[in-house]
Amino acid sequence: MAPRFTADERSGRHDSRRLALAVALVFLLILMGVSYFHVKTRERSLQISQAHVFQTEQDLLIALLHEPLLRSDYVQARTALEDFFGQHEDYRQLMLKAPNGFELFSAVRASDDGERRRSARCTIHDENQILGVLILEKTDSLTGWGWLYSEGLFAALLGGVLMLAGLLWQLVRRMGLDPLHSEMARQQEQYQALFEQSREAVVILAWDGTLQSCNPAARQQLKLEAGQTLEQSAVLDGPALKRIHQLLQQVRDSGHASQMLTLRGSDLSLQLDAGLIELEDEKQIQLLIHDVSDSHRYQQNLQNLRDELKSHLVTYQSLFNGTADGLVVRDLNGLLLLANRPYLNMLGYTEQELLGTHCTLVSQDGLCRHYNEVLHGTRTFFECVHRAKDGQEIAVEVHSSLINYRGQKAILTSVRDIRERARTVGARAEAVGG
Repeated sequence: MAPRFTADERSGRHDSRRLALAVALVFLLILMGVSYFHVKTRERSLQISQAHVFQTEQDLLIALLHEPLLRSDYVQARTALEDFFGQHEDYRQLMLKAPNGFELFSAVRASDDGERRRSARCTIHDENQILGVLILEKTDSLTGWGWLYSEGLFAALLGGVLMLAGLLWQLVRRMGLDPLHSEMARQQEQYQALFEQSREAVVILAWDGTLQSCNPAARQQLKLEAGQTLEQSAVLDGPALKRIHQLLQQVRDSGHASQMLTLRGSDLSLQLDAGLIELEDEKQIQLLIHDVSDSHRYQQNLQNLRDELKSHLVTYQSLFNGTADGLVVRDLNGLLLLANRPYLNMLGYTEQELLGTHCTLVSQDGLCRHYNEVLHGTRTFFECVHRAKDGQEIAVEVHSSLINYRGQKAILTSVRDIRERARTVGARAEAVGG
């Protein structure tokens, strides 16, 4: 016989059911909110991890291409890019252009239109010189979780099913089957592999500058044993450590900083590139250390050669303009290429007025007639008359010979003012005749 309930009892049971339903709905909303927040947090963490890996790959590629591009070794640069593109199947495009826009390397991999992609355009430079432009594009392997956002599906589940689903979800997480978690782990493993295998020295520091980890290249570069700090490095002295801490402060202020570090008492020069990264929801500082000693020595030797050339040029200019005779360089057609200051003062012209003019501007007689002798390798010596800018005629003594000027044959002429000598000779002749 079925139990009979009074109206008050039936009303109480309905109220209890409504309360249970309300509790289930509240639990559903809480679970949806928690799940949504959980997924968004995981997606954000994965995006940060992918962005960090992408930035690290950019830095490593730039470091890998810097030396070949500085030497204009485009074969090595292309080989490095081909190896990188072949090992990273998630890259859809990899392109290297010269500073003038010429395409040095290009590789493209087929992709789906719906893929999420990351792209970057990096400038590879050395001090103020642009060596090349690197263009990268890769896919994001973020897994979609459309079922988790379906409110209708969650609204249809009963409280017990929701609890079971929660338990199953916890089990999935414990077994490592969470797609976002697995992808994040894969990205972290990939970064760790890049970190350990990189030929560039990579150092990870805490926000306060405490050494967290460094790869084998960094330990070798800085001569660090396991468990040692930067202060215990056999390479870094007090001034170098002070500059590194100043660099870290710049990173905390602006997010990125670079600095050249030349160690005292050695010929070791290091390029430091530091930037902020986020690992396991903690801000840390990544320090890339590039050994640029060879490049620094090359630049120093080049600067020494420039200084030496400048000194020789000053000496040459001093000798060229300090001689008492006028010196002129003309091409084989008689056009003026260069003149020293005594020659310009003698005729009253400026260098701009005489540059490119023919020899007949200043001499109508002997100067041009003797060019044929000079062209056949004969050194000529004769006297003639030059006409100054104001029309005055100047008696001169001319010596001409064939030289090489800027890789081409030219004629060097020495012009001496002999007016005083002519007057002296004339005066003696008159005295003897008188």
